[in-house]
Amino acid sequence: MSELVPGGNMPLPDGALTVRVPGPFDVSALITDDGGRVRGDGDFVFYNQPCA
Repeated sequence: MSELVPGGNMPLPDGALTVRVPGPFDVSALITDDGGRVRGDGDFVFYNQPCA
């Protein structure tokens, strides 16, 4: 298991990824290309948008 500090990031393996966060937390995730850039709105996962 890996832990991140607020604002932290880490590379993830290719393929499907499931993250479960129990509790009242506001969680978001960005999917970036090799240059560290988000390709578009569909690559931003946030509250009320459970997948990308």
